[in-house]
Amino acid sequence: MVRAFALPPLENMVQWHERDLANSANERIVLPHAILLTDDLLGKLTEVFAGLRVDPVRMAEEIDRSGGGAMTENLMLALTARGLARADAHELLRRLTRRPQDGPSLAERARADAEVARYVGPAEIDGLLDPARYVAAAAEKTDRVVARLERELDR
Repeated sequence: MVRAFALPPLENMVQWHERDLANSANERIVLPHAILLTDDLLGKLTEVFAGLRVDPVRMAEEIDRSGGGAMTENLMLALTARGLARADAHELLRRLTRRPQDGPSLAERARADAEVARYVGPAEIDGLLDPARYVAAAAEKTDRVVARLERELDR
């Protein structure tokens, strides 16, 4: 909703020089509504994040249940960095992840795939799809974002 409030003022930017009250009428309506809605959203988000709890055991279970599907981003980036077109890498990973969940893991399927082997070796596949490394990278990114936000808020 808040994003939608940006359109009316943008559509009224057609005049080059002078404006009258007719042009600013929508801004007098849109801005207060957008501010109130943003305040309400921030209040609700604060409540949600204040009560957010992370269950590491459950997270590990979900990652295991995905059979490696949760870590496809690393493999996608490696394939495209080595020259495979992004659309082709996406289709390749889609094909590899559409297999039954009770079968081989994504790492096993990727190691057995001839097209993947042209770009990424078996040991690298294991590293790219290692849940511990993937989750550690997410934690590091989160720590960097939080530190940056704290610096910005302390100014």
